Amino acid sequence: MRADWTWIPRLAVLLPPLLRSGKAAGILSLCGGEALILAAGCAAFLLFPYRRIPGWFPTKGGRFGAAVFGLLLFGAVFAPLISPHDPDEQFQPSVCRYLPPFSKAYASADGRAVTLTPSPGNHAVRFPLGTDAFGRCIASRILAGGRISLSIGLLSVLLTLVLGLTVGCVSGYLGGWWDAAIMRLVDTLLAFPRLFLLLLLAGILEKSLSIFGIVLILGGLSWMEVARLVRGQVLSLKERDFITAAKAIGASTFRILTRHVFPHLRGLLLIDATLRIGGIILTEAALSFLGFGVQPPHASWGNIIADGREALLDGWWVSAFPGLAILATVFSLYLMGEGAMKEV
Repeated sequence: MRADWTWIPRLAVLLPPLLRSGKAAGILSLCGGEALILAAGCAAFLLFPYRRIPGWFPTKGGRFGAAVFGLLLFGAVFAPLISPHDPDEQFQPSVCRYLPPFSKAYASADGRAVTLTPSPGNHAVRFPLGTDAFGRCIASRILAGGRISLSIGLLSVLLTLVLGLTVGCVSGYLGGWWDAAIMRLVDTLLAFPRLFLLLLLAGILEKSLSIFGIVLILGGLSWMEVARLVRGQVLSLKERDFITAAKAIGASTFRILTRHVFPHLRGLLLIDATLRIGGIILTEAALSFLGFGVQPPHASWGNIIADGREALLDGWWVSAFPGLAILATVFSLYLMGEGAMKEV
């Protein structure tokens, strides 16, 4: 019998709130967006069925990708508790501007005076990944940016899958003129240049575009391929004997779709989701880099990279480390998708 290892990730989830209990209580007492992410993320990590991971991702590469993506999600959920500093805190830009990785400064007791040389009464302030042009900690901003970038990717893909699954199931199962009308609408939407529409909507709504608005735009422009994929599978499944038997005993359309069709689509949707999340994160990063995505003071991996484009030689770490975070996210998701394909 294999040793039970599922207690390890669950114990790791409890450590940040326990070690930083005061700060965790303060965040939860505000009942804002940070509190929602912290509470929901903690519950998801504790209740997640870790024993099913080997079944979902039978290859070593798939399990490695799931572990890396899990660590990235862990950093995003518990960012306020594990960040070295506040992501928006500026440490005297005239002194701490573009400090390299693993550097440290020395702050006075009140935090107002910062120097690079130790002196009596000052305490060390460490910057594991350096600072940007405003003296802000890059490591803290990457953790905070991961919250936004990963939230946009996950929520956009969830919206895409819900819309695509609904439209594809209705079109494929009902058939006839319903199928023809829905598919012509999907073909029309696919004919529009998506990048142009994306930039147009983001440009028009630039000043008032919220994170929720970015999710709606990215998810609302990406569901058509999922609908066509699901429709093709449903057209094949509805001719199978178990569907005919379900109809014969009087099962409703909703029951047939939820109890007999959807289980056969889960593997396909899992593969599509793992590949699609990486693409949406890259799209959001590109929008933020161009100034059309997440707006300051909120940090995302894309706008952190944009902050460092004016100092790629002197402050390469400002753009390099969030770029590596995006690379790790996309690569881990592709490994998960490839591993899930072996199961399907």
